[in-house]
Amino acid sequence: MVSVQMEAESFMKKMPRLLILTDNLNPWHSFWVRLGNFLPRLDISYVICTDCIVINGLIAGVSQSAKAISEWDILFMYRYCPDEEIFWEALIHEGSKGKKIYTDIDDYLWWNEVDMMCAKPRWSKDKLVLLTMLLTRCNLITVSTTALLYQIRVMIPSVRVRLIVNNAFPKKQLCVNRSEPGTLRLGWSGAAFTRKDDLMQLKELALWSNSKKNVSWVHLGWSPLQENLEDILNIDSSKIRNIPILPYAEYVNSFDFDIGLAPLARSIFNYHKSDIKVIEYSSVGIPWIASYSHPYIELKSKWGRICRLSNTPAGWIKHAQDLIQEKNRIKEGETLASLAQLTRSRENSLIEWAKLFECGIKP
Repeated sequence: MVSVQMEAESFMKKMPRLLILTDNLNPWHSFWVRLGNFLPRLDISYVICTDCIVINGLIAGVSQSAKAISEWDILFMYRYCPDEEIFWEALIHEGSKGKKIYTDIDDYLWWNEVDMMCAKPRWSKDKLVLLTMLLTRCNLITVSTTALLYQIRVMIPSVRVRLIVNNAFPKKQLCVNRSEPGTLRLGWSGAAFTRKDDLMQLKELALWSNSKKNVSWVHLGWSPLQENLEDILNIDSSKIRNIPILPYAEYVNSFDFDIGLAPLARSIFNYHKSDIKVIEYSSVGIPWIASYSHPYIELKSKWGRICRLSNTPAGWIKHAQDLIQEKNRIKEGETLASLAQLTRSRENSLIEWAKLFECGIKP
């Protein structure tokens, strides 16, 4: 922690004023994973808004109290791209005055719908054209994966692109909720109705688990109004514990299972995704099994054989069987937690965001 503070102090400057525009402020929205949870630890003045107006040619964020905030040094946009012409005129004007315009890309939003088996919220072609135009107006684009880094550099060669990887933000260091001896709880987190294509990779694992009295499931992200994990995988309802979707601040600390699952179908969209799901599992000492897909292959190249990847239905089952013994899970979980703390800790993210905004880190 001392080294983090020392590095942060080396670029302490006048506190910058940050106006953040995002499409959503729901407490479980990915904005909090990406940046939101780190903001209170940054020595920076910031306001987060979901809307903006233009006043006398200046962009002003509209706060929840309907107050207009027009005094800012850096405009940071997360999945925010208005189509009003007056905004674009003001953006050019603000840039000409020396203000910084940043945009973050943490998903490949230009994916083709034929790549996906299920409906996901996607931007229209017109909005994607606007987003691409917006990126050309920026001083800097931040991205969460190397795949996005290379892609955006090709798309927008005139703008600097910076990689800031997603890291977990757990409050506890290791998961202490252990199963009864000889039992196994498989866990998956997410909105199942948006991930049917990914979850299909777990069909055989679910069928296998239904025949095992000692194997159960935990779904974190359950919704009463949507199709859920048990519906998609035909899991016996007596063998699954459903936990509703939670604010991200509580999410990682609510993992209550023995093995985390991270299935990803093969698609252009998933190729560009981050490995945050398994980093979250690792950060609290939960061993995991993931698809043999680009984000996790890339992580395995750095972390080694401790990463359990599968590209066949039988592979998922074999890995689960290998982890039935609690001592194996504890040993593997502790190794993963050490790797996460060493290479993918929240302190690493704090340093990167602080450097980006040229500010310090609060103790």
